Amino acid sequence: MLHAICPTDDISLNSATCHHHAASRTVGSLREEALMGLRERKKERTRDELASAACHLFTERGYEATTVEEIAAAVDVSPRTFFRYYPTKADVAIEILRTAAIDITLETFAARPRSEPLTASLRMAALAPIDSHEQRPDEVFTVIRMINANPTLRGRIVEQQLQGRDELAALIADRLGADPAGDLRPRLIADLLITTMSSVVDHWGNSNCQADLRLLANAGFDLLESGLGAAADVGAVPCS
Repeated sequence: MLHAICPTDDISLNSATCHHHAASRTVGSLREEALMGLRERKKERTRDELASAACHLFTERGYEATTVEEIAAAVDVSPRTFFRYYPTKADVAIEILRTAAIDITLETFAARPRSEPLTASLRMAALAPIDSHEQRPDEVFTVIRMINANPTLRGRIVEQQLQGRDELAALIADRLGADPAGDLRPRLIADLLITTMSSVVDHWGNSNCQADLRLLANAGFDLLESGLGAAADVGAVPCS
């Protein structure tokens, strides 16, 4: 009875049709994913180009003298497009510093061998942003001066530093096999590192970039290293 209603040939045909339909959907999905990937890459490229243009203009003209319209024009996009990526001019300035310093520090530490002594990994992470911008000290100095001269930017960068501190503490906790919620060491070590590097960069900026930034960073880290080593080697320090 069933066969009379649904012959075997029809079942095979329907099965083949379903397989073909599924394959077509798969191809369509892959094409859609490829297009989405292309759009995302284009958006990321535009975002990077806006940040790069902003950094160049801030260096050349100063933060206050640079307008959103000028940044957008440098990338051949409209101010409306700029605001799709950055709500304000301050946001692009903060991203420049975040990308140039905090992100490089975190990425470098995360990539260091787990067998390496913690203090060695932290030193390499702290020096990585300096090494990456060694050929462009004037640009770095301009960004630092720009932030120091603008209270709003200073407040925003403190927020970014606190966020970066928390991210670094999580990485340190993972390296130590510690519970960041119950062990004081990861947060303490991250705080010490970020505070030291902020002091080093401020000192360097106050010298009008005449001092050797890498030498200052190593000297600052030397002062910390024995304490950091002891903090890493001691057992868990409970928060309560």
